[in-house]
Amino acid sequence: MLKVRIRPAMVIYRHTKFNMNFRHKLIASILAPVILVACSSANKMPAPAWQSPHGGTAQGQRDQQMITLPNGAKWVGQTRGGLMHGYGIMTWPDGTEYAGEMRHGRRSGLGTYTWPDGAKYIGGFKDEKFHGYGVYVGSNGYKYSGQHRNNKKDGRGTEALTSGAIAVGEFKNGKPHGQVKITWPDGSEAVQVWREGEKISSRTISQPN
Repeated sequence: MLKVRIRPAMVIYRHTKFNMNFRHKLIASILAPVILVACSSANKMPAPAWQSPHGGTAQGQRDQQMITLPNGAKWVGQTRGGLMHGYGIMTWPDGTEYAGEMRHGRRSGLGTYTWPDGAKYIGGFKDEKFHGYGVYVGSNGYKYSGQHRNNKKDGRGTEALTSGAIAVGEFKNGKPHGQVKITWPDGSEAVQVWREGEKISSRTISQPN
């Protein structure tokens, strides 16, 4: 997966009043049989502008507020001490959206990030980055589901390639690393060994039917 600088983009909810069942719904969506996709547009994400709402305008004094930032981004959700904290929805003028958890003004916890081209990540975040289990679905049909660290594939995961092949194995720092099993569209299978993105060996274990 390409290195990503994230600017939140998320699912749009029609109700301004926050549903406290959101976390449960979000967890259910992550566990659904969707495969995460690595999206090329990840590189397009600008530096997060929502880290501090200072200079923006906040409407309302309750736990849930609407905050408008100088760059036009809007947060509707929970706050603490003037910072976005808890559940909410962040939207940008270009159509990018983030729906999920914030902690002290930063994306941490569970959330959904949606790019303007329709690519989407559903899963864990830590300090503004993809972290833990997540599903990424790209606008080009590429999919990845598995572990992430610092916005990159890291750990065990499954890739659904645009060629139709399925790769299941280990990744490190965004690249295949270790043993990976490949299943081709014709049904043939191979076990490959990779080291930091470089293929070391490949062994066919089954032929097409």
